[in-house]
Order: sequence, then structure tokens, then C-alpha cells
Amino acid sequence: MYDEKPKRRASSHPTIFWPVILIGVGILWLLGNLGVIGSANIAAVLQLWPLLLILVGIDLLFGRQSRAVSTLLGLLGVALVVVIALFGPQFGLGGDAQVKDHQFSVPIDNTASATVELDTAGAPVQISALSDSNNLFEADIRDSGNFRFNAQGTQNTTHITLGQSGLSFGWMFLFGDDATPRQWDVRLSPNVPLDLILDGGSGALQLDLDTLQLRMLRVDGGSGAVDIKLPATETEMTTAFDVGSGAWSLSVPDRAQIDLIFDDMGSGDVAITVAENLGVRLEVQDGGSGDAIAQGFQQESGDEDEGVWISDNYDNADYKFQITVRDMGSGDFTLQR
Repeated sequence: MYDEKPKRRASSHPTIFWPVILIGVGILWLLGNLGVIGSANIAAVLQLWPLLLILVGIDLLFGRQSRAVSTLLGLLGVALVVVIALFGPQFGLGGDAQVKDHQFSVPIDNTASATVELDTAGAPVQISALSDSNNLFEADIRDSGNFRFNAQGTQNTTHITLGQSGLSFGWMFLFGDDATPRQWDVRLSPNVPLDLILDGGSGALQLDLDTLQLRMLRVDGGSGAVDIKLPATETEMTTAFDVGSGAWSLSVPDRAQIDLIFDDMGSGDVAITVAENLGVRLEVQDGGSGDAIAQGFQQESGDEDEGVWISDNYDNADYKFQITVRDMGSGDFTLQR
């Protein structure tokens, strides 16, 4: 028999990669707050943030085996941040991070109907009706970043798209830069039947649609609060909503022939106020952890969280408002007069 020598464990050195990186981030933040570098420089760094993941992966593979390698990787990360921050905007990195005013418009011409698609980010958005204007669409925007805008017409129908491309820079206030308030002010013609599709972000949405001729409304909410005034309609209007984490408030007039569908309630609370004379039917198909509260409405079927509720005048009402909740989510749903 012979004695086996104990195997030497592979040495592992505490990595100093992250301390060096944190020092570099702190320096970048300080330079931004002091005004030495601007939002475009910071945006250039954030546009190439996946490089940091590459350095982290290399540090996990080799940095813990050698303090020298870990130090070198950290210094390399800081050097990359400095170089990109200083010279990135000269090579088109970071987009346009300054808050600027933008104007977009589309004349009404011979348009008989239109579809409007809006893709917003972090700025508050207000949508309302035009007054005394020959335009179909107008938008006054104060925001940063680049915008994509397109208006195409075929056979008296116009399709308008407006949204931000690339990064949104609403967080620049963290670096002491670009504290100018952001705002989207979009106005639509009340004289043309419209389909409106809105993909919201983290900014609040205020939709004053009461005088518009809407045929279809689709809103995908983000984390911002949503306030919607639905229009009076003589013909049936279809709506579909996805609720994010922001609270929703809807008001419905007495002459509203609307079929409203909540595809996903998310975590935001929803409160709907309907006019006294409107016939109302609410159906909750899949209850979540939130509560369904229908004040002053009769429950026809189901239990506390799922089922069908109707108003006393639903069968005889001239205008009917039907609500379908496919997935309750974790937010509360309140229906009231």
C-alpha cells in the first residue's frame, strides 16, 4: 500500500472586476452631473451595454483564477466606457438624446377613412380631436430620440404610423441632463372614421376621444396611468385593451354602442364609469387574484370573481355597452354608474 498525496485545490482569488467597473460607472455618472459629458455620450455607452456582458463572462471563466486577469478585465471595461463616451457620438452611436420639438401633420384631402398607429415610450401622451383644421392628423412632440413617421394612402384610405426608434432617453435626469418635460400632443380629425392603435410605454396616456368617429380602438398599456373618454357611437365600435401595471380610468357616454374586450388585465386597477341610461353587460371569463366589483348591477351567473353582470335596463336599452374580461390578472376591476 502507498499513501496518496492530497490533491491541491485550484486557487480562487476574489475578483476585483466589479469594484473597478463600479468605479468607472461612478466616474461616468459624476461627469454627467457636472456637465462634462452630455446625454448623447451617455446614450452611446448604454447602446453598447452588451459588451459588459461579454467582459462579465470572461471574468467568470478566467478572472477568479488570476487577480491580474480580473484587474485587466476591469480596467479594459472602464477604458471601453471612456472611449465610447468620448467618441461614440462622432460615429453615430447613441442616437439623438437631446429633447427637441417635432411636428408632424397629414392633410385630410380625399380621405374617407384612416388607421392611426402610435408607438410611444416614456413621455406622457395626450390624444384629442382637431378643431378648425383641414388636417387629418397633427402631432406636436417634445421628446428625445429618433422618430419614424409614415403616411400612405390607397383608395381614399390613409394609414399613419408614428413611433420612436432606438433608445428612449427619458431617464437622462439621473445624470443631471435634459430635464426638459417631455410630451406628446396628438390630434385627430373628428370628420373621418378612424381605427386607432396605441402601444403605450411608461408615460401616462390621456385619451379624450369623445368627439371622434372611432370604428376600432386598441390600447396596449404600459406602466403609466391611462385615462380614456370613449366616444358616442351610432354604429358598433370594437375595442381591445391590454392593461399593464398602471391604473386605468374609463368613462362611457349614454350613446355608446361599444363591444369592449380586456385581453389581459395585468396588475393595474381598472375603473369604468358608465352613463345612467346605457345598457351594460359585464362578463368575466377568467378571474385572477383581483376583485371584480359591479356596483348596482345584477349578477346573472357565476361566482364572486367570475360570471355575468347586467344592468336593469340592458334588454330594453337603445345603446348597449358590452364588456368582456378574458383574464382578470391581479388588479381590481370596478364597474359603476
